[in-house]
Amino acid sequence: ASAGAEHALKAIENGIHVVMVTKEVDISVGPILRQKAKQAGVVYTAADGDQPSHIISLIDWSRDIGLEVLCGGKFGEKHFITDIEKRQIRYRGGKSRQLTQEETELFRPIGSGNPEMCNIIARRKDVLGESIDVRTDDLTEQGIVANATGLTVERDRFHHPVAWPTEMPSILAPSAYGGILEGRGVVEQTTYLRADNDTSMGGGVYITVHASNDYSRNVLSGKGHIMNDDGTSCLIFRPYHLCGVETPYSVLTAALRGLPTAGWTMSQTYDSFGRAKEDLSAGTEFRGAHDPKWETFLAPSVKLSASPSNEPMPYHIATGSRLNQNVSTGTTLTQSMIEPADTPLWNLRREQDR
Repeated sequence: ASAGAEHALKAIENGIHVVMVTKEVDISVGPILRQKAKQAGVVYTAADGDQPSHIISLIDWSRDIGLEVLCGGKFGEKHFITDIEKRQIRYRGGKSRQLTQEETELFRPIGSGNPEMCNIIARRKDVLGESIDVRTDDLTEQGIVANATGLTVERDRFHHPVAWPTEMPSILAPSAYGGILEGRGVVEQTTYLRADNDTSMGGGVYITVHASNDYSRNVLSGKGHIMNDDGTSCLIFRPYHLCGVETPYSVLTAALRGLPTAGWTMSQTYDSFGRAKEDLSAGTEFRGAHDPKWETFLAPSVKLSASPSNEPMPYHIATGSRLNQNVSTGTTLTQSMIEPADTPLWNLRREQDR
């Protein structure tokens, strides 16, 4: 992360556009890098081929055409082929699990307005267990989306429903429309269910949207889009992201048109933080996004203090640092638990927080 921040800053200072693929940098200092790029007359953007850029552009597009974004999210990388008739769930790699009759009933599509919706979703998650855990990468990416679009985080590790795509407009809508969301404009992640011949959504992105008038809702419904029963919530999705295959589009858009593919603005509304998953001793090093010793979560952002404080520590800025004290399981990492560093990432964040 620190190397990514250093390279981005040097590029901007030398009049070179930046297409950022290091998500740990973007969630930590994305706002100031965008600001510096605009001042220098160059482009800073997240890269197409990764989910944050695609969700941001999908949200911006829907707002531009007059649709209200109720929820913006990503499909989890894992998907479950669900065969109700055979009472079976199949995973990638040839593994499968048989369902009891009671479990099978949980995986039948939920009708819009079902009063048991929340209970059914919770029980589905219990059945699938750790196979649907939210990764640090997922949280980081959705934090970027929230910071770039103004969407909010309702749960620090998401509601994260397990759902058929046909259920999503009903589930990922505010409670006023019969969904599970408390507010309007929320970032989420969904583990999706599919039958044998369904399109794979693995790695794709989606929004649920609300059209404010009957005519627009009738158009959406008439064209066959997936909606909840009363038409107040509609699913629009992009079922894929193609990683580096798509990134040249962002490079060329910046170089030839002087435009980002993921919006011009970002504010540091949310940070990614860490909770210890085991007892850790002083001297333990932070290994970054895939460190198995830490569970990450999203919460409102904090300022990086010049001196040790009990404020939570933005997780990715701590990468490469070491604990200066013992930490027990379940403890949130704070700024007093590690020594401040003189790195481009730390220094950019201090400048941003002034």
